[in-house]
Amino acid sequence: MRRRHALTADLPMLSEVMSRSFFDDPQMAFLFPDPATRSADLQVMFTVIASAGLRRGHSYVLADDDGMIAAGAIWSPPEIQSLSETEVGPIIEAIVGRYGDDGVMRIAAMSDAMEVHHPHDPHLYLFVVGVDPTRQGHGLGEALLAPSLAHCDATGSAAYLESSNPRNIGFYQRLGFHAVSEFYPEGGPLFTGMWRDPIGRGAIRP
Repeated sequence: MRRRHALTADLPMLSEVMSRSFFDDPQMAFLFPDPATRSADLQVMFTVIASAGLRRGHSYVLADDDGMIAAGAIWSPPEIQSLSETEVGPIIEAIVGRYGDDGVMRIAAMSDAMEVHHPHDPHLYLFVVGVDPTRQGHGLGEALLAPSLAHCDATGSAAYLESSNPRNIGFYQRLGFHAVSEFYPEGGPLFTGMWRDPIGRGAIRP
């Protein structure tokens, strides 16, 4: 198994792996409350997110020798918006088509809360990371993220993420992240904003 940059040819498999990984995530259950249709909606969302990540050049996968993708991570460089208004359009359309105004209110509440609590200091943003549920618990998430975090350490760059799943907090803490905020989108789950200083460089925390 090796870590490499994601390729356009990876999009179908990468979006499928992400969709399976996030099916039970509280954030996705909030956005897509109907489990019967959630998989299809997540496929739309992660195809958009993965496509945007490829254009920004900071998307990685862990793949077996036969090309099967086990995990993926999408980062955004400092000062680069993860999704533009144009790119997010298909996600909005999927939510509106499925849930109408209620869906619009949920995604707006989530986006607004995340924007309010997002730090302003320069950082590499871990937009999304997922491991196929059949491959979890074997250190693949750490193997996927460690080279990017080592690059942060070498270049003196901070990193930031939001976690909506309390089960993942300990994992991120082991990688050097610490909680800097906790917030609830209106009607939504708890989000934890987590910041990581570059080890050995002493960056100022937000």
